[in-house]
Amino acid sequence: MRRGLLPGFLFLATATLAAAAPIRVKMGELHAEGGVPPGWKFTLPRGDPAKGKEVFGRLECYGCHVVEGQGFPSKATDQTGPELTGMGAHHPAEYLAESILNPNAVILTDVPDWVGPDGLSKMPTYSDSLTLEQWTDLVAYLKSLTGGRRHGEHDMTGMHATHDGHAMRGPERDKTVGAYRVRVGYAEPAQESRPGYLAVAVTDAESGQRVPYLPVRARISSGRATRTVILGPRLGPNGLEYGAPVLVPDETERLTVLIGAATVSVSPAERGRYRTPREVSFEW
Repeated sequence: MRRGLLPGFLFLATATLAAAAPIRVKMGELHAEGGVPPGWKFTLPRGDPAKGKEVFGRLECYGCHVVEGQGFPSKATDQTGPELTGMGAHHPAEYLAESILNPNAVILTDVPDWVGPDGLSKMPTYSDSLTLEQWTDLVAYLKSLTGGRRHGEHDMTGMHATHDGHAMRGPERDKTVGAYRVRVGYAEPAQESRPGYLAVAVTDAESGQRVPYLPVRARISSGRATRTVILGPRLGPNGLEYGAPVLVPDETERLTVLIGAATVSVSPAERGRYRTPREVSFEW
């Protein structure tokens, strides 16, 4: 395995970063914002998913992580690491990039099988085993693992303030179906011309823990009109939830939450519990 920077990557990174329009700012504005321009955010250079798959195979990442439908040998066990099938739809590229170079940046306290006796991640660091080009390619491959779901179908940019800035009005709908407890809340739009925000919290009916990596949709029925929207995962005021900016009309009669089979197995104890699709309806 080659180590260090590749001249080719430096060219790639320069070309990728230079493609975006430059931020023009005055010196005073730069330092008034903590040393970065207003609205600045580091963006990982774009990698090649096909090359990233080769890196994944060469490092034998499949020895600890299951990736369905990718042709890798089935060596992973329940105790080694999280399943990566569909993982790309749930995390930004920068988060995945950090986890490769520094697996101890985030430790999940409720999945002990992924942690060693020292309390740190069992995953080795690859900070000295990858070139920058291989790193970005690997991240691009992980981001491509969306489990067949159309990633980015709803643009959630800017919705956090709208959702958090409006109290959920009306009764909170709360029902249990199968392994899930499902709670539905709706934030009315601040203006009639804007959508509101529909949020669904899905927790384990026994443990009360939020259940991640679920494909969740909402079917809104109003008289003869019915439409279905995809609810994307996001961090809400009280933890993980599934939501989307959508207008639920006053004449809505029923809202049905449809939960598909989990795209990622979180822990050995849960294997199979979240594989059965469920749906639950609420009179609106």
